[in-house]
Amino acid sequence: MIHATKRRRFLAAIGIVTIPAALVLVSATPSFATTPTFSVDFSSSTGSALTGDGRGLLHGINVDLPDAANVAPLNPTEWRLGDPGYNGATTTPPYDYFDVYGTTAEYSPSQTEVIMSDFIADPTYNPQYNNPAATNWNTLCYNVASAVVATGQSPTFDLINEPNGGVDGATTSWLSSSTTSWDQCYAGVRSADSSAQIAGPSISYSSVADLETFLTNQKTKGDLPNVLTWHFDSPQNLASDATALRSYMTSNSISQIPLVVQEAVGPGSVGHPGLDVNYFAAAEASGVTVGHACWNETGLPNGNTCEEPMLDGLLSSNEVRRPEWYAYADYAAMQGDAVATTSTDATDVNGLATTDPSTSKAAVLIGANDSFAGGTVDVSLTNLGSLSFLSGATSVRVAVQALGSGQGTGSQPVTGDSTYSISGGTATIPVTLPQYSAVRLTITAVTADVTDSSWTNVGGVLTDSPAIASTGSSNLFAVVRGSDGSLYVSRFNGTSWPAWTGAAWNNTTGAGDLGSPTGGSLGAPTAVGWNGNVTVAVRGSDNALWVDTLSTGGTWGGWTSLGGALTSGPSLASQNSSDLEAFARNSTGGISYTQYNGTSWSAWTSIGGAALGEPTSVSRSNGEVTVYVRSTDNAAWEKYWTAAGGWSGWTRIGGNLSSSPNVSAESSTEESLFARSSTGYLTRDTWTSTGGWSGWAKVGSGGPTFGIMTGTPATVSRSTGNTDVLVWSADGPLEYLPTS
Repeated sequence: MIHATKRRRFLAAIGIVTIPAALVLVSATPSFATTPTFSVDFSSSTGSALTGDGRGLLHGINVDLPDAANVAPLNPTEWRLGDPGYNGATTTPPYDYFDVYGTTAEYSPSQTEVIMSDFIADPTYNPQYNNPAATNWNTLCYNVASAVVATGQSPTFDLINEPNGGVDGATTSWLSSSTTSWDQCYAGVRSADSSAQIAGPSISYSSVADLETFLTNQKTKGDLPNVLTWHFDSPQNLASDATALRSYMTSNSISQIPLVVQEAVGPGSVGHPGLDVNYFAAAEASGVTVGHACWNETGLPNGNTCEEPMLDGLLSSNEVRRPEWYAYADYAAMQGDAVATTSTDATDVNGLATTDPSTSKAAVLIGANDSFAGGTVDVSLTNLGSLSFLSGATSVRVAVQALGSGQGTGSQPVTGDSTYSISGGTATIPVTLPQYSAVRLTITAVTADVTDSSWTNVGGVLTDSPAIASTGSSNLFAVVRGSDGSLYVSRFNGTSWPAWTGAAWNNTTGAGDLGSPTGGSLGAPTAVGWNGNVTVAVRGSDNALWVDTLSTGGTWGGWTSLGGALTSGPSLASQNSSDLEAFARNSTGGISYTQYNGTSWSAWTSIGGAALGEPTSVSRSNGEVTVYVRSTDNAAWEKYWTAAGGWSGWTRIGGNLSSSPNVSAESSTEESLFARSSTGYLTRDTWTSTGGWSGWAKVGSGGPTFGIMTGTPATVSRSTGNTDVLVWSADGPLEYLPTS
């Protein structure tokens, strides 16, 4: 973690103000090579999925932001969390390790590192917080580790971030054969948890020689790390460095230690998705976990770092997806088996590929390294007959999505969708790859509906999942949270959706800006139609429930707070013309609700449960309400209320979800749950009073473009037996699907 403002404050506190030369990263001079060829050999399927070793992230989250809709599609394999930005007072909102870890499944991947040295200025853990140079590292690390143990969690402890930066008082003392601060911290952690996983040395540069010296010293001292970590290795050198380190461990009788490059993108390369793809390819080839890093980006409100809610710089400070976000989402979406790839110019252009027989698709992701000046790349798809869906074919369909660079709003438009002849089992596709950019290819049979034409693009720039409501067979209301934090509405009139507008609501055109609650909003909105009205609800920045209602006269009443202490977006349901229920996740992870009886709202009441993200709720008829959640096992669970029997217990529905579910009632005897599956597609489970639950099944191709989507779908039924669906497309805009 290299947060420039924080590092300078920390080093100054211990009497060191120079930044080591190893931290000054210089962009490579662009090369001007002949046209490179990137080859994919589909006969070389490994039989195994990609490891996902390149999907590591640094800071960029807090207990509230960003929403799971921006996290789940990336499927991170590593988080590094600490006490970022601590300035001597409790951070608001909380976003240190203890607040974030375990909050949702997205924030609890298989490998999470807690950065111990981040807590040096926190008086809760460091008695010498006012004089960091006097820190007793044994005490500090014992205190932090003890607090972690008390929570019942078991992360990897990253002892001292970049010790070569001066923590020990000199740039080389971390390599000393004598006792160092790293050793003291190691002892403190072991005192708190004798079986703890420990990472180190987490130096700010790549040096096989120094890492080998570190291993030798720590073996002699008896405190080898469980994970060997360093920063800023290049994608071109990663495989050879990993090979050298593993060979050294073998020859020196050191059991193989997992390797992690915790930070891989320097300040000159933020906004370069092509470089990210090169790191993905290098991570897969080397078996080294690689984490993104974003720091020293100018003009940010939080001290020139890429912390919450920026998801380590993959989002803007107002949660709009940047180009790098799409590169990580593309990588995570590559399902099926990995296949071999080669590049005639791996210094400049590299990538990875998969084939998925279950979807009859193959995917290729190619990136321009920072050294590539940009230009044409010939993509050679070889042994296409090895793909079951192309066996005997004489042509192949290839859709190309371009992913530009920069720190602005990202998108991934389809820039080409063409048929190519297969000759000798090979098809060659020339693609344009600008400097710093990336490109995704989707390979299918010629007859495939690549972009699933049953969906309608509704446009918009979203920062969270949408909401939908209906007031009759010809009226639908889509509600989204925009990049400015305001809520926007578009009303479908039975034929078309009006364009989004920043102007005030216009009941004639059916579109407008609702503004936001006082202080702003958090998370996804929800909406429900009742008695000809439409009520929109959202969690405010004060964690209260806020509502606004469109009356039958066509005017909005304005935002009103209903109180509460929400930790998720809300859900609304209505039993009859004078009834509303609002549900939300509470501070204990369960569900609480408040009810409107036509005159006033009741106090909040807990009904228990264990939810990840927002609940969803529905009433099929007067006198009954059902609420659903995605629980900690990633399955859907339900709890229902009836006027005759009160609340039931919680019942498991099942599924393997990567979003909260959303429910619609097609009739008094039928309802359907929709969600994002663990592999990114739209999935549905339908209940009927006669047949029970049907089981989860993919809806159509699974999503609006190439069968993938993001966030929680929004669903409503306008008439018996039909459901309308809105999803946040993996390509960026809102997409609409009428289904049945």
